[in-house]
Amino acid sequence: MRILINGLPHFSRTLAKDLNEFDRENHYVFCDTYYSVWGKICFLLNLPFSKVVISSNGVSDESASLKLALNVKKKMIMLWHGTDVELANERMKNGSINWSFIRASKHLIAAPWFAKELNEIVGNPVYAPISYSNDFGNDQRYEQQSILTYFATGSEALYGWEFIRAYAIAHPGATITVVGTDGAGLEASENVVFKGWVNQAELFTLLREHPVFLRLTEHDGKSLMVTQALSVGCEVLWTNPMEPCVLVERNLEDLSSKLKQVFEKVKQVFEKVSARSYMPNEDNIAFAKKHLTRNEVMNHFLKQLKSAIND
Repeated sequence: MRILINGLPHFSRTLAKDLNEFDRENHYVFCDTYYSVWGKICFLLNLPFSKVVISSNGVSDESASLKLALNVKKKMIMLWHGTDVELANERMKNGSINWSFIRASKHLIAAPWFAKELNEIVGNPVYAPISYSNDFGNDQRYEQQSILTYFATGSEALYGWEFIRAYAIAHPGATITVVGTDGAGLEASENVVFKGWVNQAELFTLLREHPVFLRLTEHDGKSLMVTQALSVGCEVLWTNPMEPCVLVERNLEDLSSKLKQVFEKVKQVFEKVSARSYMPNEDNIAFAKKHLTRNEVMNHFLKQLKSAIND
């Protein structure tokens, strides 16, 4: 059976590649209908011969591709990642949401907390994460109390820049390394180092050099970098509840309370690192090897996907 995948290329292309490797019964074809004219032609040519269309993000506005799939009565499946959840809720509140694709689709969610966030929009979504690591283990001792974090360029505030900046000022002896953004326009103390975009090899080198990975996003899906950080034994602090990460609460009353919480929890995890003589967290590595491998994640995803297709 031929299955079409469209949506954001970053997720869709990898998803199609993985599914073609793990599912020998079906053939998955990715078409970039977002940014490519050829991708739109690819979708049109393949649609008559496909039984299922997977949108690798939740669509709550307009989509010419999904409208065409709906008109020719193809089975549709949506995979919700993060920003699409926020957009759907905003559109529902202001009355601009397009229900046609949502009501015609089966829904998979990449993070368990989306079940609650999509409660009024999607009935009974199925948890089917696609975040996995390809690199595990770390046998090197950390050299200093350092923190690694990630900010998307242009969205630094949403990724918790105010907390990182405040922590860096209050703890001048700690080194904070930031990947993703080059820090343009941000006022930072000297102990904050901006790396900008890094490839996967450099990212894993940095993860193995930093005992703590900090992710203080306002809203998030199941972050790939969290998965990768756990796989090499980092202590992970995150504003989403996921085992075995340390939860940082988002919904405190004021900024002062939030900062106090971040400072205290970072202190606690550094105490754990010190108690291990600055060695990586082997329990986190073991957890990742059990639950976050490509084989484990993709087999679970494929099981949930086939169930949605056959339902």
